[in-house]
Amino acid sequence: ILFVCQGNTCRSPLAEVIARHVFGPNHSLASAGTETAEGEPPARHAVAVAREMGLDLASHRTRIIGSYNLSDFDVLVPMDRQITAALAVPPSVRLEQFDIDDPYGKPLEQYRATARTIERNVRRLYAADSLFRLTSAEPPRGSHALGVVVRAAKEFEKETALIVKTWCGKLSAEKLPLGTLARTLQRKAAKSLEPNAQTMRDLAAIMEEVNKAWVQLKHRDDPPLPELIHAAKLIIKGFDLVAAIDPPNLPLRPIRRRSLARG
Repeated sequence: ILFVCQGNTCRSPLAEVIARHVFGPNHSLASAGTETAEGEPPARHAVAVAREMGLDLASHRTRIIGSYNLSDFDVLVPMDRQITAALAVPPSVRLEQFDIDDPYGKPLEQYRATARTIERNVRRLYAADSLFRLTSAEPPRGSHALGVVVRAAKEFEKETALIVKTWCGKLSAEKLPLGTLARTLQRKAAKSLEPNAQTMRDLAAIMEEVNKAWVQLKHRDDPPLPELIHAAKLIIKGFDLVAAIDPPNLPLRPIRRRSLARG
């Protein structure tokens, strides 16, 4: 996967280091800029925000996109539509565009907001990549296929926990399972007259569906592929609802290492 922005000092390197955690060591990840010089350090605010997340960006040095053969990548991720327009994407490469504004030259708080948006997008990208693999000509099978969906569900759980914590004031949300998060959000949304209450109710319903599918799948040694595909589609739908809500001021949280098997 290659993440691309303009200068390769803010958005794309942040996406790369976040994706290294979300996707795990079995994926090849890189970043580049369309208008940059080789070997420049990242923006200091980007380094600071990455450090707040428990990630190291200080050693990053910029790369110009021309130094890569784009055909070597399976997925190309431009950070916005202007970057997409500047690229000649090979037919063999999947395009997964983000829509994230450049924080360059802006205050640290803007970098924090950008990093949170990138993290959410990277989590959805993992789910989308999972669905692509499950629907490919040679999909993963058995425990490996299940692991792919479970990882996607875990990333969805983390994202929705932030919403429940912020919107519902549930300080312990990050410790709650997805089913409990769904019910907490549903109770709050049912009583709310806020403009996004219906979207919150829709998200809570999807969370319940994802949790039900997750519980059913994880107790099977060789879950049916159609059920795995259905679960992955639900997770992607849930991420899209999260993006539609676009909750303000979701806090940056340090990324904690985990022992979950890599999918």
